[in-house]
Amino acid sequence: MSGADFRRRVAAVTVTIAALTAAGAVTPALAATGPSVTVNHGAVIAVQGPKDSLRFYRAIGPTTWHPETVAGAGTTFSAPSVTADGHDVDIAARGPDESLLFFWAANGTTTWHEETVAGPGSVA
Repeated sequence: MSGADFRRRVAAVTVTIAALTAAGAVTPALAATGPSVTVNHGAVIAVQGPKDSLRFYRAIGPTTWHPETVAGAGTTFSAPSVTADGHDVDIAARGPDESLLFFWAANGTTTWHEETVAGPGSVA
């Protein structure tokens, strides 16, 4: 990806986050906790969603975004961290009762897998 393409993608992500906030998909308070952005065959964003859910947005093409729910209400209690390794997308976030959760999905799929990295009370 060229420098110009990357800057255009970052600008698109910024506009998308603003649009999601304005549309009520992400409240301003949640947006302030910091969505996490990376590039994996296009830009991807993970953010704490409504009712402490985990939301994921995948860019396909220059302007088309596909939202996914990674984990439902009551699962995510921090800003997530997202990365990609070329084969899948990985997300880590604080879970219920101060646990640490890990979610992953293979590239090209919308099936998310959840793993508990550290149990209740392990993440202060």
